[in-house]
This record gives sequence, C-alpha cells and structure tokens, in this order.
Amino acid sequence: MNNIIYPILAYGHPVLRKKSINIEVGSDIKQLTANMFDTLTKAGGGGLAAPQIGENIRLFIIKSHEVLGKIGHQKVFINPIILEKKGEPSLYKEYCYSLPGIGIEVPRKIQTITLRYFDENWHKKEETFTGIAARMIQHECDHLDGILKIDYASSLKKRLLKKKLINMSNGNIHVPYQMLFF
Repeated sequence: MNNIIYPILAYGHPVLRKKSINIEVGSDIKQLTANMFDTLTKAGGGGLAAPQIGENIRLFIIKSHEVLGKIGHQKVFINPIILEKKGEPSLYKEYCYSLPGIGIEVPRKIQTITLRYFDENWHKKEETFTGIAARMIQHECDHLDGILKIDYASSLKKRLLKKKLINMSNGNIHVPYQMLFF
C-alpha cells in the first residue's frame, strides 16, 4: 500500500476544536499510523495528533529518539488517558503544526505524568513519562480534547496575535508542509 502524506489542519478548522472519540479496540490503524508518521517526517517534527489530519479519534504519535530515549524513536498512543500529573507547573514555549510560527508559553506539570493507552498492537500500557516527553504527551492529549496551545495565552497575547491568527486561518502563511484551511 502507498502511504499518504496528509495536509495538517490549520488554526480555525472546526475539527481541531472537537473532543475526539475513542477508537474501537482491535481496529486496524496500521496504515493510518504509518501515514501519520510519514506526514510527521515531512513536517519535520516530534508529535502529531489525529485531529490535526482531520481524524476525530483519540490517537497521537511521537517520533523523537531524544524524547523517547530507550523506549524507541517512535511511539503510537491510542485512547490515552492521563491518570496522574505530578510537579509544579513550568512555563515552556510550545509550537504546533496547526499554529505554525507562533510560540505560546504553556504551563504544564512536567515532573511526571502517568498515562494509560493502547499501543499500535492493541496492548494495554500504563507508563510514566518525565520532562519533555511528559510535556509533549500533554500537548497531544490537549489536541484530543479540542484544546489548542493558544487557549493558554493571555487575553493580551491573543489580541496581539489576532491578525496573524486570521491570516493563518485564511491560508495566508508559508510553511514547508501541506496545510488545509477552513
């Protein structure tokens, strides 16, 4: 089968604001995740959630040896549930393919998070992640709940970014990957 490079939905697309639904256990998601990894590679990044490619399902991927370390360089997370977050909130500028070129300081508990999910072979997992991996997982889980990093911005920051956000949602941006605008 040929893999597909999906366009990434841009800020303003309604799918990005929907709460995603669970995937039926045992569903065949192998081709979808392969396509998502190809899309992520083309975009040049570390994480991608299914809603960002127009799929309203609870699935995200991470591809980063630096982040995942000993557990591998790419990982699939199906129907994830954050069970616990530990640590004091820490600000860190986050970026997102759906909001390219806009960094937002997002407070997240990054010492540790415990996550329950299924892997790509439908094995149920419960793992604890720390540091940047914990932050990335929280960012991707936000996508599954219709939350974008812009939601963490102050009212002032949102007003300052208003023109840029309007241009973005209208397709008036240039990025090295394909996007879909609403």
